[in-house]
Amino acid sequence: MMHMKSDVGIDDAIVEVHWSKHGKTEDGIIGRYPGMSKFSIKDVDPNNFIPVKELSKEQVLTWIQNTITIKIMKHIDTQIQGYIDFQINGTTDKTLTYDNLPWDNT
Repeated sequence: MMHMKSDVGIDDAIVEVHWSKHGKTEDGIIGRYPGMSKFSIKDVDPNNFIPVKELSKEQVLTWIQNTITIKIMKHIDTQIQGYIDFQINGTTDKTLTYDNLPWDNT
């Protein structure tokens, strides 16, 4: 899902994208991590603006990837593996607690 906003000279700029990353074992067990990336309309260059109808999946994926640090990506991958482990073993080795939230150390 994408949310859009308009400003002077810019119509329907993408300001929020809801996405998910999936991991899958050879046995077909899937782990999923839902996420959201926000963008400021103030950062849009009107001279290089791409209308929504002309955007490619690759362009939007690049924007999303540019908002995610290596540390957060490791956290996402750990959570996906935890969901897979839970489905296999009924337990997970990783626990997300209030003292290891990804945004605490960015």
